[in-house]
Amino acid sequence: WWLGYGPCCRKESSVFNVDVIIGELFTFQILYVSSAGVPFVPLTPTITIFYYNTAGTRIDLVSSQPLVAAVPAEVGRYVYPYTFSGSIPTGTAAYASFTAIDPGSGQSLRSEQELNLMTRSSCDAMGIRFVR
Repeated sequence: WWLGYGPCCRKESSVFNVDVIIGELFTFQILYVSSAGVPFVPLTPTITIFYYNTAGTRIDLVSSQPLVAAVPAEVGRYVYPYTFSGSIPTGTAAYASFTAIDPGSGQSLRSEQELNLMTRSSCDAMGIRFVR
């Protein structure tokens, strides 16, 4: 299965980083694809979003929430829109964990996404421009 963020970015399931601006909407996306490369509809796809505070305690922001089918519909593609609160310190690493069950094999599926939380000004200072 494949994990993707953005309209044209796909990466084989694994942990990888993406920059997210605190206080702005970010849409998580995942596309479930069989080993033969065919998209499929998994059972109970969910997302958990969390980070660790400075004391090392895990803080769950979203816990096992159902993913939503993408619009327009695409077999196997699910999304979850989320806005990170301004109370989370800039530079914090956050994580999204996706889980589901393969209906053909009954196998549990899991993938994670690491996020670098930053402010708009820290993005602008690096010369990155985001266009809506």
